[in-house]
Amino acid sequence: MFYRSCDDCKKFIYDARGLVKGADGKAVKRPETLPLDCTLCKKHDIATNYTWRKFTVRNEYIFRCFMVCKCFNALPRPGGVDQQDPELMDTFVLLSQIFDRSKDLENKDFQAKIMGAALGVK
Repeated sequence: MFYRSCDDCKKFIYDARGLVKGADGKAVKRPETLPLDCTLCKKHDIATNYTWRKFTVRNEYIFRCFMVCKCFNALPRPGGVDQQDPELMDTFVLLSQIFDRSKDLENKDFQAKIMGAALGVK
């Protein structure tokens, strides 16, 4: 989740679906021996290999606009693409590409391989 803090990831185990819960329904705490893999985080930029720690107020607003537009399959302003803010459209394209790349994280085989690697299972 984009709004999850890095501190939460340090305390608990997350997978592509979110917080991992045990049989008792409680969040599973991250063992100290289990390393963090920030490359699985949706805040991680594959191109630059940088994980953003948090959004600025402006980035938060742009991201929320993107999510609303994605949800309703609409543009942020009336009219066609040619009547939109070019900088905003570039940002939306980039966010869309990040979302497309993150679909691998929803693949069960991929998740199993990542969890196995994290736990040292081959």
